[in-house]
Amino acid sequence: VVDFDKSKILITNGVLQSITGTGAAYTVNVMPGEGPTAVKVEFASGATITDTVGKVSGSLSTGGSGVSWLSRTYDTTTPRVISLTSSTPAATSTDAKPTNKTSIPCSIVFSESLSTTSALTAAAFTVENGSISGLSGSGSAYTFNVDVTNPVSEPEKKVRVVLQAGKVQDSAGNTNSSVAVLVRNFDGKVPTLTFSTPVLGGATAAAADSTAKFTIAVDGTSINYASGDVFLSKLDITKLGVSEGVIATVVAKDVGGATLTSDTAPIATIEVNLTGINRAPGNVVTLSVGAGLVKDRAGNSSAATSKDLVVPGAG
Repeated sequence: VVDFDKSKILITNGVLQSITGTGAAYTVNVMPGEGPTAVKVEFASGATITDTVGKVSGSLSTGGSGVSWLSRTYDTTTPRVISLTSSTPAATSTDAKPTNKTSIPCSIVFSESLSTTSALTAAAFTVENGSISGLSGSGSAYTFNVDVTNPVSEPEKKVRVVLQAGKVQDSAGNTNSSVAVLVRNFDGKVPTLTFSTPVLGGATAAAADSTAKFTIAVDGTSINYASGDVFLSKLDITKLGVSEGVIATVVAKDVGGATLTSDTAPIATIEVNLTGINRAPGNVVTLSVGAGLVKDRAGNSSAATSKDLVVPGAG
């Protein structure tokens, strides 16, 4: 053709920059408008073209035989991470709550769907003290697990999950420009219980109205909570049993010796007071403690244990 120029072209949502070429092949350069937007290139209304022998085409804008239009979506918006969270218990990028789960369920949500040919993979993440498994999802939402490394030999550690910039892209080829981080404090350390020597009280030998006090020290410290992580609401006194007599009171105290009535401070000691103890010499009174007397905030339960009080002689 001999008369193909800018007047022949109609641009929607963009600006025609230039036309180059000769004969039957031309290149049209278009500056898109602000994206994301659909850019359309077509022939102007009533446009015709003339070949080298002077033959004029019919109106090209009517979409006649052999005429096609070009439409492309211009998109420069980068996908963003809306949320990177984990459960058991729930935590976000700004709250590294402790968990005792060796496989931590996580989810990530993006601001738009990712490319089907370049979707999210485990390789997109950098994980400290763990690895990615069970990744699934599509579009803008995915779930996966973070498997903690060496949870038995290393029961306390920080698990850090990072999605670096440039690791995922949308269908237009835009990659994520920001970094997303999730930190969980893995705590597999079980609270420990340590008995001190029981104290016998009461009246005379062989009397069945004597008393006894068992004191249990609670160690719930961890890398997350240096002062302890076992609170009154996680004390289950139904786990206590006695071989004779009855349990009269159970008193939880803080590190300063103050009686706890709420979760204002961690438990440092538990006092179990018994009544109805026989003080006959050699009599054995056993306090049994079932598994789960106390739990920490990560969900770790104390182990079962017991302590004997042997009556030494006549009072």
